[in-house]
Amino acid sequence: MKKIQLTVYLLLLSLLMLAQAPEGFKMQLLLQGDNTGPLVNKPVGIRVSILKGNTDGVQVYTETLNPTTNEFGLITISIGVSNQNQFAQINWGEDIFYTKVELDVSGGSNYVLYGISPLMAVPFSEYSKSSDKLYEKDPDFSSWNKSTGIKIQKNQVKNLIQFTNSDEKDLIFKSSASSEITESDLLNWNKIEESDPVFVTSAAKQILKTDTSAWNKKSNFSGSYTSLTDIPYFSTVSYSGKYTDLTNTPNFLVTSLSSGSGKSPLQFDGTNWVAMASGIPGQQMTVNSSGLAEWKTPKSEVFNDADRPFFEYNSTEDFYYCDPWNYDKPYNADRKYPLVIYLHYSGGAGDVSKLGLYYLGYDNNDGNDDIRAINFQTNYPSFILVPQTTDVWDDNKLISLIEEYKLKYRIDLSRIYIIGYSLGGPATYSLANTYYDYNNQLFAGIIRLTGESQTVLKDQVASKTGVWLQVGLADTPLRVSVTRDAYSFLKQFNPDAVETTETTTVGGNSGITHTLTKNNRQIVKKTEYDNVGHGINTFPFEDGKLITWLFSNKIQ
Repeated sequence: MKKIQLTVYLLLLSLLMLAQAPEGFKMQLLLQGDNTGPLVNKPVGIRVSILKGNTDGVQVYTETLNPTTNEFGLITISIGVSNQNQFAQINWGEDIFYTKVELDVSGGSNYVLYGISPLMAVPFSEYSKSSDKLYEKDPDFSSWNKSTGIKIQKNQVKNLIQFTNSDEKDLIFKSSASSEITESDLLNWNKIEESDPVFVTSAAKQILKTDTSAWNKKSNFSGSYTSLTDIPYFSTVSYSGKYTDLTNTPNFLVTSLSSGSGKSPLQFDGTNWVAMASGIPGQQMTVNSSGLAEWKTPKSEVFNDADRPFFEYNSTEDFYYCDPWNYDKPYNADRKYPLVIYLHYSGGAGDVSKLGLYYLGYDNNDGNDDIRAINFQTNYPSFILVPQTTDVWDDNKLISLIEEYKLKYRIDLSRIYIIGYSLGGPATYSLANTYYDYNNQLFAGIIRLTGESQTVLKDQVASKTGVWLQVGLADTPLRVSVTRDAYSFLKQFNPDAVETTETTTVGGNSGITHTLTKNNRQIVKKTEYDNVGHGINTFPFEDGKLITWLFSNKIQ
């Protein structure tokens, strides 16, 4: 799985002072993952140190804290409060200081360095506490009679020889490159003498003054080609304007076609260009044994019983699966197939036969073919995945399985579908949201059969993924309410969609289906069955409309 990378922003807020003692300053941090946004309401471990002089300087103060981010991923902490004695010993005026921040996003003490930043200012009150301890120690200044002014006597002026001597003693100037400049050098500064060796070797040195005098004279050119001198010579030929009067023309193998209406394509038979025989609507162009193209009526795909796939169990990764019929045939080598994931109810693990997945091609392979399974396999050839769980559904485990299938098989990424019943119903929403956060993968369609939670989809998911919600009105009030809330969310998300209502009867059970249509596409549907409880995992598929609607969805 992709690891969440943490991005930390240190907002030192100009070292805001706490209003009253205890003394210190505030620091604000913003924590967010690279792909998950801010880390909200999350306890973290923080260690803040103050370094003196440079980023590798002496640590003069350290403090550990365990705050919790707010709803925006922000943390505001006060530095210097929990260890006031150590903080008070810092002499802010004697050097520059740096703040070193270490974090443990799990809330523990396994700190990782996330940044060292200079303190652009120091707390004013802390600086002033250090600066007010300076005392004047000069005895001469203390004994000076300030009422008489300052009188400097001649014998008091000493060591001024460097200011009257003509010798320059400045060591910095002595080491400068300009110290080598002499008076004679200055005399030549305004004398311009061209000695450019590049120009001497240039081809332009051959240009004379007489050459340049004629550059702008155009009077000798009339504008006619014949007035030019040294022009190329062309032989005089007779040209009538007809292609047939030209000599040395290329030889074409075919100059006319005597058969057909001229609409058939041409092909080279090794000697001549010949027209193909006309085809009829619906035929496809193929290549015969002689290497020539011809029109053929395509044959329907043949599904032989010997090639029919059945559900199998992967004991290593704990999931059932079924491949598309004729997946390995050479004529399907470039074909990509849909992928359908089914999430079962609580207690549905361990035996795929009790899930009633005939509408997804399940057949117990006992020799008595289930026509419903065959109809699905021949009309909707697809990869089917039925993961197993004895606990709640794990989004990360499911994403890992789907990603593995995407790498190993020819999956049409625009036609990945998910069906969930009971425990698996809300899991369809959770997986759709998490998968988009992981790598922007979208499901083309979701069939959600009841559930007790999850009513909201991310905007990107809600705008692209078709959803059909199903619930029995005799189910628990919570499941009915959650299904209706999920539909209300999608209805509000699509205010310009047209809503229609129709009576539904399937498997002997009647109900009402609400449909939201947008751009001629049924983007959201909700079916409520009268006098039906929780057991809606199989009969809604009996009339085939659910599967037909599911496969009509494709990510554009």
